[in-house]
Amino acid sequence: MTLCTNNEIFYEFIELSDYLANKNSSKRMRLIDVQSGIDYVVAIINSSGLWAYVIGDTLKFSNTNPYQFKITGRVSQFTSMFGEHIIASEVVNAIESAVQTFGIQIRAYTVAPKISSNSSQDSCHEWWIDFATKPDNLESLASHLDQQMQAQNSYYKDLIQGKGSTSFSSRLP
Repeated sequence: MTLCTNNEIFYEFIELSDYLANKNSSKRMRLIDVQSGIDYVVAIINSSGLWAYVIGDTLKFSNTNPYQFKITGRVSQFTSMFGEHIIASEVVNAIESAVQTFGIQIRAYTVAPKISSNSSQDSCHEWWIDFATKPDNLESLASHLDQQMQAQNSYYKDLIQGKGSTSFSSRLP
């Protein structure tokens, strides 16, 4: 999509990671200051500047001349039980990669944190997938999804590699 900037609406952008960490005191930036490849939360301000509204969408600019972006999800559409801040587009990208790599068909899926009552060693993300065509090797698929998530999300990667405050894994039930 291309951003329309001549309609008496002023846009401000907040880096998603900053917004999640500092909701009410996060730094807003002007359009001219955004960078490609970073997830932003959008705030719109009317032309008089009397009100501002965080619309709840997240977007990522693919180009800054002209300003073009892709909606990547919603502020409330993420999981961060362990500090990983996974947004919907990262999960979608991992699933799309798995479909291409393994030649499978998926009807529906969900990802949710699982907190173990035994120890933090057993806490993980569980991926529940309804396969139209089931892969030959679920372990390879789980490993692929895990690698895709690590490549997209440094917080997730740190948890997987044990750099977070808890040991963590991602698995299919």
